[in-house]
Amino acid sequence: MTNIKIKETQAFIDLVGRAANVASKKPDTIRSGIMVNAKENKIAVRTMNESVSVQVDAIDITETEGEIAFVVPAKLFLDMIKKLPKGDVELVIEDKKMDIVVGKSSYGISTYAVDEFPQAVAYEEGTIFQVEGPTFAESLSAVVYACSESEARPILTGVHILSNGKYLTLIATDSVRLAANAVPIIAPTEEFKNVVVPKTSVNELVTLIADQKEVEFSISQNQLSLKTEGITFTTRLLDGTFPDVTKLIPSEFESEVVLHKDELLKALDRSKTALGPKEKIARFSVVEGTLSTLTIEGKTEITKIFEELFVDEAGVGISLKLNVHYLMNSLNSMSSKKVRLQFGGVTKPMLVRPEVEGATQFGLLLPVR
Repeated sequence: MTNIKIKETQAFIDLVGRAANVASKKPDTIRSGIMVNAKENKIAVRTMNESVSVQVDAIDITETEGEIAFVVPAKLFLDMIKKLPKGDVELVIEDKKMDIVVGKSSYGISTYAVDEFPQAVAYEEGTIFQVEGPTFAESLSAVVYACSESEARPILTGVHILSNGKYLTLIATDSVRLAANAVPIIAPTEEFKNVVVPKTSVNELVTLIADQKEVEFSISQNQLSLKTEGITFTTRLLDGTFPDVTKLIPSEFESEVVLHKDELLKALDRSKTALGPKEKIARFSVVEGTLSTLTIEGKTEITKIFEELFVDEAGVGISLKLNVHYLMNSLNSMSSKKVRLQFGGVTKPMLVRPEVEGATQFGLLLPVR
């Protein structure tokens, strides 16, 4: 029988939570488990799924004599330790089970065989780049919504990362919309392209690095690795060549408008509700006048909508159809108070940009014919 004394309960819950999110969601596989390794005042928890492997380490939040390792279902373990009553917590490992003991209460979980848990994916040295954790996390979050949900073209189910040596460019597209952003690199690095990180891996990565000041990544042939204080993260990269999307991005526009993002979002939300789940298309028109406006019109068999929004700046009149849901996704990815809509033409792509000096982020939508 081996005991692990939890000295910092909330810190232990946070540690398990960071790793447990990565565990496979398939309950019939050992990859849905979490491996806990404890030795004296050190502890490491490790999980993996079909794409990602992560290990999170800490010191001085637990205490044990000797060394012990066990594997239990990750989600169940996290859910149980989150709901423990107040008191000193101890983990007791014996005879293929682990008991969580708090005072006179105990909660047992059967353990998996430690030697059957997959080996950790090794950190691989390759092309190195360093970025600020919060900035990179925010930029990834701002583009990942545009990844394809379809496996028809697997390469589009991830975020494309490329570098000119000074900046990273992040691009995601599902062929009918696109999101892009740029992130400065802390120290100059090699130029690279066609590093495509699966959408699921991006979501896990954002959670891990959002509170890390600086992070260093390594790109090898088919793997992206992160090793920073207390965290080791690896993810496979998607095979294939990401399409060249630069030709899709217009450089000239027939018309532009600037307006308050929240006002536009509220109008779109009302329109989405009135149009219902089946109808997602509305007509957007720039109307010139003493007070120029942007109008939104749409209808179903039982509803009809008309919205009129005054704009701060407006170009010439133009009218085209857009997917309301896609436009909302693009706007929700931006933190600015105002946005600029740039219309390439009735049948050409339009851009959505935050109205902030020097902003590199934009969304692209194709009009509906």
